[in-house]
Amino acid sequence: VGLAGRAAKRNGTAMTIFTTTPVAVSTSGAPMHEAVPSEIATTRHQPIVYLAGPLFSEPERRWCEHLQARLEAEAGVAVLWPWDMVLVEQPQWESLEPGPRQVMLASICRKGIDRCDILVALLDTIPSDDGTAWELGYLWGSRQTTCAKQAPVFGLRTDIRDYGDSGAPLNAMVGAHVFLFGKLCTTVDELVFEVRRAAEKLS
Repeated sequence: VGLAGRAAKRNGTAMTIFTTTPVAVSTSGAPMHEAVPSEIATTRHQPIVYLAGPLFSEPERRWCEHLQARLEAEAGVAVLWPWDMVLVEQPQWESLEPGPRQVMLASICRKGIDRCDILVALLDTIPSDDGTAWELGYLWGSRQTTCAKQAPVFGLRTDIRDYGDSGAPLNAMVGAHVFLFGKLCTTVDELVFEVRRAAEKLS
């Protein structure tokens, strides 16, 4: 079953389908073409959420799939999840050397962030996932013209531990973005509620 088929089974009729423009990587590792999610089928005025979070183990991917399904079913959004995005391009990157492969994967994810209306960041563990921290930073830096242009950002942290001895739940550089442009949620129900409310304002 292809990616679109898996997405259809997971999401039902309100599914997200996208393709990416292939990226050619030179021998030096520089991308010759950008990876861009070129198609995303959504209902009319349906906001796009980029789901940032660790996805390297089966439990992490199951957690992301659970959140993707709930957000699409209950918050009225289409979810761009990096795992789905890179699977589409797997024939293009799986035979590359590590450097060029990382360039291509980062390009795919970066262009997904460029397309999103809302970013959801999964921020469990101490420290939070470094890739997720970079994705937050990229979103902030790429939309720094005015605060009004910043996409809403909602963090989800179910981890009950504080960050070091500061008494804060997150590193200051990560927490600042969440607290300035969104909210740190501690339950999935709270996250779905906040994303739904933000999506209604954008629709």
